[in-house]
Amino acid sequence: MILAIGLALSILAAVIPTVLYAMLVWWCDRFEREPWPLLTVTFLWGALPAVIFALLAELVLDIPLSVLGSSVAYELISSGGVAPIVEELVKAAALLGLFLLVRSEFDGVLDGIIYGALVGFGFAMTENFLYFMAALQEEGWSTWATVIFLRTVIFGFNHAFFTSLTGIGLGIARMARDRWLRWIAPLLGLGSAIFFHAIHNVGASLADVACLTLGISTLTDWGGVWVIVVIILLSWEQERRILREFLADEAIPTEVRQAVTYARLWQRVPVAAQVAGRAHPAIWREYHQLLAELALRKYRLARLGEEPELRQEIDQIRERLQALQRQMHSP
Repeated sequence: MILAIGLALSILAAVIPTVLYAMLVWWCDRFEREPWPLLTVTFLWGALPAVIFALLAELVLDIPLSVLGSSVAYELISSGGVAPIVEELVKAAALLGLFLLVRSEFDGVLDGIIYGALVGFGFAMTENFLYFMAALQEEGWSTWATVIFLRTVIFGFNHAFFTSLTGIGLGIARMARDRWLRWIAPLLGLGSAIFFHAIHNVGASLADVACLTLGISTLTDWGGVWVIVVIILLSWEQERRILREFLADEAIPTEVRQAVTYARLWQRVPVAAQVAGRAHPAIWREYHQLLAELALRKYRLARLGEEPELRQEIDQIRERLQALQRQMHSP
């Protein structure tokens, strides 16, 4: 009975914070929302296959390290060397798949952060559950509660932060003109993810020896999270400029061009009511989404030149926008 209660509570403790954090990341995608199917697949990759592959790889790589016993050297090599490399590689696999297979939905740094963070949150959710159950079975309820607080509050954004660095590297590569930058940026992003992951793990491993190391890990983790926040804010401003510039020559009302650059929903609503009239709110949301997609694709065309089917996508978006305009203004 106690085990069943612990199982249920551990699931809730792993899932609820993850859902809240994931919704916060989704909210950060203010202008051109990424498709729900891709977001879901990305999250699920982190929650299931990535965890399984990481566990299997770490078990295999742990075999030669077993000669070190349960020493500090073993902890440092295993948690500070093996785990960060393996885990960031398996999480990066999802981002690389999106980058290569669904390039039209990977528009830059902000998309890299969104997808990277969701992979990280999925991975953290499953890993947290495993840690919660282990703490409950081995140490009891007090340790269980402490582990939940540390992993969902103090370190709740860690995996999202680490993998978002890989996403930033791929986002830079996506919009880079120089071939060398297209290669080096993803490697630097992945290397940064592994580096900061290793710093955290080493600090946590040495916490029993010197409490200061855990403090250093915490400062590094939260410092990195706030850097990501700044990058998101800068990305918002860049996307505003793109929307203003590349929608200027489109046949849409001036107030609509202004509204789509607003990051806050309450700024858009009055314009939506004015322009959409009696149209269903879903029509206005699709209209707004398509305007953002149109601007970003025109920007990509201007920056990178011709890409397969890009002009066709732009023409299709314009046709759909015209159809939506007729729906909004029809009696």
